[in-house]
Amino acid sequence: MPGQVGSAVGSAEADVSTGRTDAVVEVVGLTKRFGKRTVLHDVSFTVPRGVGFGVLGPNGAGKTTLLRTLLGLVGYSAGSIRIFGKRAPLELPSIYWRVGAVVDEPGFLPHLTGRQTLEMLATARGDGASKRIDAALERVGLGPISTQRVSRYSTGMRQRLGVATCLIADPELLILDESMNGLDPLGMQELRALMREHVASSRTLIFCSHLLDEVEKACDMVLVLDKGRVAFHGPIAEMAAQDEPVVRIGCADERQALSILATVPCVKEARADRAASIIAVLRHGSDPLRCVAEINQSLVDARLAVHSIAPEVPSLEDWFIRLTRPQEASSARPGSEQPGAAQADREHDGSANHGLPGRPHGIEEG
Repeated sequence: MPGQVGSAVGSAEADVSTGRTDAVVEVVGLTKRFGKRTVLHDVSFTVPRGVGFGVLGPNGAGKTTLLRTLLGLVGYSAGSIRIFGKRAPLELPSIYWRVGAVVDEPGFLPHLTGRQTLEMLATARGDGASKRIDAALERVGLGPISTQRVSRYSTGMRQRLGVATCLIADPELLILDESMNGLDPLGMQELRALMREHVASSRTLIFCSHLLDEVEKACDMVLVLDKGRVAFHGPIAEMAAQDEPVVRIGCADERQALSILATVPCVKEARADRAASIIAVLRHGSDPLRCVAEINQSLVDARLAVHSIAPEVPSLEDWFIRLTRPQEASSARPGSEQPGAAQADREHDGSANHGLPGRPHGIEEG
């Protein structure tokens, strides 16, 4: 599995060549170099309209460089990028009004209030943005403190303000880069709801985060980068479909249970793990729920007390480790101890050294 690309990558290239109209972002063969160092290697993917699209990768994988390149903030060395059918970077100014983005940590003038910040950006953006300021402030929870200077805002408050700068644009494409950093649990829940509402309205979200659980909750598809190359691109559900289904069983007599499981037709193999339970690997194509019932019935018929049984679906974190750290993943597979949470913190991939400080991006920066 490591180093493989989901089948969606091939279809992405076909989509670009045929110019499909429901693709919001189309990237083919994208390569980016900083001097002699290649940060992105032949990256290809498509972001369809109306989906949540997660961008994942370890530190230094090229995630932020990719987002900056999509928005025309840095150039690229080879390949092609189209957003709403417009080629980057030359044609992007004509569609900036359809995009709202926060790349890297949002940066603001500290002496301005939150409301004054939005008023300044709305004036530059035009297109009715000023009329959306009140709603944007309320939506991100900054209404009561909108008259405070930004210098007094916490990290979480500045993240909320960064999202508000996007909302005043009423964007069709929303790009958020680590926007949950500094948010408390309630703030994370509110931002997650905002992202899902955006997608539910047939708009498109690109969400880059090291919080894999949040990406799994907010997104339908993911792009996994590893050392600047595509490790996977496709629906999150497609990841689980590539793996053999697994059932975890807790019972009183593990030795006898293993003997019985060897006779169950849908079980490929079974073994005890270190969590005082049994892992049954099912045959490819088996229906996990039907197999759970069959396994349970076999154990009960043998008068074994079963205190737990359930199908186990690999999480996005499990898949992320398999794709980017295969040696570590071997110890995370069923039958061994689970590792700690994967931390794919935001990378410092060199783009910050090229005069491109993080800031909210919109038409005012075009």
